[in-house]
Amino acid sequence: MPIFNVIPGKFTNWYKEIPSEQIFKNGKALWVDNYLNDEEEANFQNKGYTMKLVFSNRIKAVYELTESNNSPNNANYEILLKDKIQSIYNDEKWLRTIKEKAQKKGISLDSMVYLDAKWMLDTYGK
Repeated sequence: MPIFNVIPGKFTNWYKEIPSEQIFKNGKALWVDNYLNDEEEANFQNKGYTMKLVFSNRIKAVYELTESNNSPNNANYEILLKDKIQSIYNDEKWLRTIKEKAQKKGISLDSMVYLDAKWMLDTYGK
């Protein structure tokens, strides 16, 4: 199945989003796309995937995608969660909104940041 786009925990083809656990067989999947640059490959590695080029022509490349530990996204989820938490702390406007929510709920800022990051990943996969 050609895969044309990826967001954490979900892959998309031309027709629909597919949860990653349905794509990976024995911890591996094929990725069909343009050539990945070094930054894109590093991004996959940071998210817990290994990329191996298995076929290419002038315009397309096929990569073998391997999950880091062959377990269904547990390690990947933690990596993505930490990434999302850091994104929140780096975005002043977002952080200000979360501070207000934390005050209204009477919980710590760190707890509210964690809850928002988790909600974003669980709801949107990004």
